[in-house]
Amino acid sequence: MLLAALAQGLFAYAAPAEGDIATRLSAYDAQLFAECPHEDRTVSAVGERAPASAAMRAMRGVQFPPMTFMYIQTYEVSGCGRPARRYAAESVDVGFMPILTSFGPPGDTHIEPAHLLDLRGPLTVGILQLAERDGCTRRDDPLVLQTRFAGDAEIAEAERHAAGKIPVGISIEQAWREVWTVSHCPGETGELDFLAMRSGTGLGAAVTARPRPH
Repeated sequence: MLLAALAQGLFAYAAPAEGDIATRLSAYDAQLFAECPHEDRTVSAVGERAPASAAMRAMRGVQFPPMTFMYIQTYEVSGCGRPARRYAAESVDVGFMPILTSFGPPGDTHIEPAHLLDLRGPLTVGILQLAERDGCTRRDDPLVLQTRFAGDAEIAEAERHAAGKIPVGISIEQAWREVWTVSHCPGETGELDFLAMRSGTGLGAAVTARPRPH
């Protein structure tokens, strides 16, 4: 149930026929911040769109035809009396016709939307740690409310945490840290420390719950 909720609620892929990006991104933001009326949101593109990484092109289980263009665009959602939220959107165009768009969680995560589903396992572990820490019943639909890039990490440190995260014999090419704020139980929020590890075959992460602030 939890993994299904993560796949559907946090990182779901949807065809543009369900609505344009602004409308869908407003609806996504409304899932995370339900106290704010949907119609109070304003969505605007930030900066220029950029070609998606090779990771997007290597998405497992998805076959794209020739002349497929993949790119990332950052959007900002404002309104609701809250600080503006930034989201990355990865899109796939065939012949300049969009066929697929996926959103990442709000914030400045360096993890591409194409790889977020790879993190369901580590993220689930972290959410369960938070629920156990707080003695609460975890949500069936945990929400990622904010992400924060916390700097690069040493490859040697990442290699010590790579067991079960990166296939044996595969070298880690890049490592970095992030802090994610999640709603893990009804009315409860907590923070997760991410040690992300990128290799030639994909992305892995070691995720741990942060202690409750005193």
